[in-house]
Amino acid sequence: MRIVLGLAAAAWLTIVLATPAIAKHKHPGGHHRPPQVDALYSARALRRARTIVQLRLLELREERLDCIRAVLLRRLPRDLAWRAASLARQARDCANLTR
Repeated sequence: MRIVLGLAAAAWLTIVLATPAIAKHKHPGGHHRPPQVDALYSARALRRARTIVQLRLLELREERLDCIRAVLLRRLPRDLAWRAASLARQARDCANLTR
């Protein structure tokens, strides 16, 4: 009889002690989702960040075009390269005037 009561008490203690641990690990809301970007930042901040990124991409594009222009000018014969360089300067000056 003592053995049966001891086993019953042990089983009851195991159930009682294990139940809070199981309940503590459950997430009632499901998986944690990060908040949406719209909820974190205002529309003005998002628009400003988008504009900064677009301007930086345009700068990188101009730098790359300058590198490509330099490579092409190096590959041209000298007399053609001189004429092409002067035309490129004129085009760049015109583009700067229109901005």
